[in-house]
Amino acid sequence: AQSTWAATSSQMKTCIAVFFFLVTTAFEARALEWTYISDVPGSYVYCLEAYEGNIYAGTYPNGRVYRSGDGGMNWVSTGTLSGASHVVDLLSASNGYLYAATHNLGPGVGTVFRTSNGGATWEQILGALNGAEGGLVLLETSDGFIYAGTGEYGEVFRTGDGGTTWESRGRFVGTMYVQSLLQASDGSLYA
Repeated sequence: AQSTWAATSSQMKTCIAVFFFLVTTAFEARALEWTYISDVPGSYVYCLEAYEGNIYAGTYPNGRVYRSGDGGMNWVSTGTLSGASHVVDLLSASNGYLYAATHNLGPGVGTVFRTSNGGATWEQILGALNGAEGGLVLLETSDGFIYAGTGEYGEVFRTGDGGTTWESRGRFVGTMYVQSLLQASDGSLYA
């Protein structure tokens, strides 16, 4: 069943303003005090992502993804991602997969892995990307495509089938690092 919502422009502005105030107030109250919970075992945390009710942490220098089902009190390794030294980005996608972008051991190579079972198994789906020395970043767009941007050589790849096949969407001229990807509200992509 599809639901619709209609409101006048002034009603929408009022709702947005009230929502923004509530979110800002709640965030400001929490941001004043941080509470130590625990460490991820033997690692530095590079990125965090929520997936299927758990928190996942991508780490370095051991290239592992850790999972916590209790709000960060305890962490369990989901295993090593083959060849990875850094897990630089995690993406929980609408297709049910959790993706991990890595920087691999060796000069400037990156890989993308995915799991659909909470990390019990990981499948390498995009590998040996030259120029990923600065790592890889991931983005899911509103139309369901997943993009991977490489670090050192600034190339962007796209998949429309969850990662089974990838196509290059272009490389930046000169030496450009893709350190972040963004989709604007009008659908434009920025790197």
